[in-house]
This record gives sequence, structure tokens and C-alpha cells, in this order.
Amino acid sequence: MSAKQILLASLILEQHCGDIVARIGKNILNKGFTTLSSIALDTGFSKNKIRKALCQLIQHNLVKCQKNQRGFITYTGQLSNIFAIMYYPRFIQKAKMLFGDVAELIVEQLLLHGWMTMTSVVTRVTQRLHDPQAEASVAINEYQVSEQFANMASMHLLQHSTLESIDPSKAPPNESEKYQLPRAYTPTVSASHRRKASFNNDKISIDFQDSDIFWQVNIQQFNVHLVDEIIVDGTRNCIDEIASKVMDVMCKMTNVDRSCFSDKTKRLGFYEIAENLSHQEMSEGDLLSWLSILEQEKGGFVTKQSDSSGGLYAINIKNILHALSLACIESIIKENLGAKSFRIFNCLRMKGYLEQQQRCFIGYCVLTYKTDKNPIEDFCMIPSKEAKELVYKLVEENFVNLLEVPRSADYAPSRTLYLFGVNVPQVCRMLLDKIYTILANIKIRQCEESKQETRLLEKSERLEGTISSLQSQGFDEDSQAVKDIREMMTDYEKERLVRLENIVKKCDHGEMQVTETLFVFSQFVILT
Repeated sequence: MSAKQILLASLILEQHCGDIVARIGKNILNKGFTTLSSIALDTGFSKNKIRKALCQLIQHNLVKCQKNQRGFITYTGQLSNIFAIMYYPRFIQKAKMLFGDVAELIVEQLLLHGWMTMTSVVTRVTQRLHDPQAEASVAINEYQVSEQFANMASMHLLQHSTLESIDPSKAPPNESEKYQLPRAYTPTVSASHRRKASFNNDKISIDFQDSDIFWQVNIQQFNVHLVDEIIVDGTRNCIDEIASKVMDVMCKMTNVDRSCFSDKTKRLGFYEIAENLSHQEMSEGDLLSWLSILEQEKGGFVTKQSDSSGGLYAINIKNILHALSLACIESIIKENLGAKSFRIFNCLRMKGYLEQQQRCFIGYCVLTYKTDKNPIEDFCMIPSKEAKELVYKLVEENFVNLLEVPRSADYAPSRTLYLFGVNVPQVCRMLLDKIYTILANIKIRQCEESKQETRLLEKSERLEGTISSLQSQGFDEDSQAVKDIREMMTDYEKERLVRLENIVKKCDHGEMQVTETLFVFSQFVILT
């Protein structure tokens, strides 16, 4: 856990939980394992205030508590879960894509509260859907909401709270028990007998007799779905739309039983894949061709593991993430260091460790253009002096490793080989470190800009609240009262608000792009 990771984590906590929780969370991350008394001594907060903050952190699974060998309760930070906060909007969007608006609200409630009972979730979501002040009030009952909840649990997107008991003698729950619905919920029974519920215009209530069963969002399973999106999009960019459809079907057939730490999916039979692709009107011959193409693409997007029953195929997740990570690295090198540095990097990656004097290193610039006739090879030599400067620049930026191999025990330069090579996982870790700094800087800039305009933002909110109140009383936008209130904001203040809005938009857009790269690199590093 680096200092840059801790800084970013504390900024995320400050943005979503407030300053006190952020300072306590940062203290826990710095210490690794710490106690309540130690936190109070380091931060200067009262124990009562620290307990409230710890309850919030534990409820959202951002901090874990356990009893050590001496009998003290210790707290440790869950760094990966803190970073997952950046992907909450994508989790909500994914739930909506898979199951619709109801699932979106279910995930939103669970992410907002950390963990809740099924009864509480269904009640709150149903009330939201029947809110007369909502922009799009939907006529849906609690039975339909609970069905969507059950569907998401069956896909392992929701699970029982992983809040562990501090008693080490208590056995952890089995994997299958994490997704079991309350006993009072029985899908085979009709809606009128399966639950005690009443619904009318004034009251919504439902009881699954689950006061001791708490649910939370399964972050790891949502990560699996986000990896599937990356796989499908990467296949579409590397090959074409039809290949991405084949990959999409294979991902959907394996994502329920797959862990986010798996480098390959389970094996799928050829006829299983063909059956699930029947709605795409793809013949078995065409499917076999596309699977062969996927098998040959960049080290093998798909691996054929057996020839029995038409063939058994598995998606090679590690190879795909390696190809996508490498594409990001190459883009960064080409953008920051130029095309020649990019060519040298690719040469070292493909050839392995090379000496500086080797011709294939100094003069590498082979560009192959595939045409209908014959390949055209364009050799563009890089002068030796320029190549030396470029390779040491790549070493300085940590894109290339310099390995010293002594021929004698005295490490004399004249009797030492200097080899240059590329370690892609190591480059990803180096770029991840930079990404943490970039995200931290974005959040700091956004926070500082908002603080400078605090009074202006408060004034704008007060005026907008007054205008909304007038509009609810029947005043339209063209009424004199509304115009008078809008004129209370000067042109200079309006310009400052527009400037702040543009800065915030740029920060949000930049953060969204950087987090996508962060996700690709981090998933690849996990698998290596």
C-alpha cells in the first residue's frame, strides 16, 4: 500500500463521507492494523465520534474489524473497496442494463446504505417508484420489486453482508449461503400467500421475516461484468462486431460462476455456444470459423482445450487484458516519447533482452502493411546515437528495464553485459502509481475550485430555491418576480459560475477516462 494509494483513498472518503471519516480512514490505512485507542491518540477525536465513523466505514465494508491474539479489537482498511467507490455509477448503470429501472434503484439503495434487509430495500424502492413528486412515477408493486431482487441474487450481484464476526470460533458462511433468499420468500407460492404485505396510496409495507439477514452489493461480481464489457469492446475493436457477439455470449454463459481473479473462464462446449447463438442466425460452420479467428488473435483471445464434442473452448481473460494493457502502454509511449521510442519498445518486447549494439535493436523500424497482393515492408533505420538516447529515455521513464550481467566478480564495465528488456506487468504497476497521482490531483483541483466559489454557490442555490418556490405557486419563467430574482446574480458572478461549471465538467470527464485505464491495468496486475 503506497502513499499515493492512501492519499487517493482519503480523498475519495472525504468526497463521499466527509472530513472526519476521511481522517480516521486515512489513519487506519497508514497504520495497517490499529485500535480505537490508537486512532483517538493519533487524530485527537473523541472515542464517541470515532465509533460513529467506524460504524459508517464498517457498514460500507470499507474497514474490517477483528480480534487479535491478545484479545483487542483491531481495524484494517479495505483499500480495494474504497477504490470501488469510483465505479459505483458504472455498477448502477450495469444493473439497469441487465434488469431495468427497478434493479437500478435496488443497487442505488444498497450502495447508499452499505447493507440492508430485503424488506427494507423492497419497501424503499417501491415507495420511490410510487412517489407522486418523482419525474417518472411507475405503477409497480412490491412483489415485482422482490422478483427483481431475487433475479439479481441469483446472478450473484447481491449477497449477504460479509461483515465477519469478531469471534474467531464462529465458522464463516458457505459460498452457497451468501445468495439464499429469506425463508419467507418462496417464489413458487402465489403473491397473496408468500408474504405479509399491504399496499395502498398511503402505506407500503412488506415483511419477509428477515430481520437478521442483511444484503450488500457484490463488488467482485460487478467487476466480473465490467471485465466482460472490456472483453467484448476489445474484441469489437480488434476484430469486428460478429466476433464480439460470439465473445458476448461466451461471457454471459460463464460470468455467474467466475471469480474476478480467474485468468480463464470455464470450458464451454461448441454445441452449447452454438445453441446460445441460435438467435443470431449463425451457422455452426461460421461459428467454427469465428472461434478459430479468436483463437489466433494476439496470443489467443479464446483457447481450445479439447476436441471432444465439437471442441471445448475457454476465454483467456489474461491474454485479452494483456493485449488491452499493452495497447494503452503503446499509446502512452507514442504520445509522450514519440514514434521512434514506440518502435524501440515494441522491438524489445518482441525480441526479449537485447544488447545496445545489436543491429535488430538499433535499426528496428519494420512496418508491415497487409494488402491483397504482397506484404510491403518499410525499413526506417534509427541512427545508433539517436537509438541510444531514446532507449535510455525509456529506461529513465521505467518503460524499459536495464539488466547488468557481469562476466567477472568485480563488475567491471568492460566485462559486463548491459541488456535492455520490457516487463509489461511491471510497466503496468508503474503506470498505476502515476494514475493514482493523476486522480488525486484531479480531486484536489476540483475541491479547491469549489471552495474558492463557496459563497457564490450558496447564493446561486438560495436564488434557485426561491425561484422553484415561486414556480410551485404558479409563477412562470417570464413573470416579473422570477426575472427580478434572476437579476440579483450579476454578469460577473454568472461568468464565474460558468467557469466553475466548465472546470468541474473537465475534471469529471478526465476522471472517468483515467478510471477506465485504471480498471484495465489493475485487473491485469491482479491476474499476474
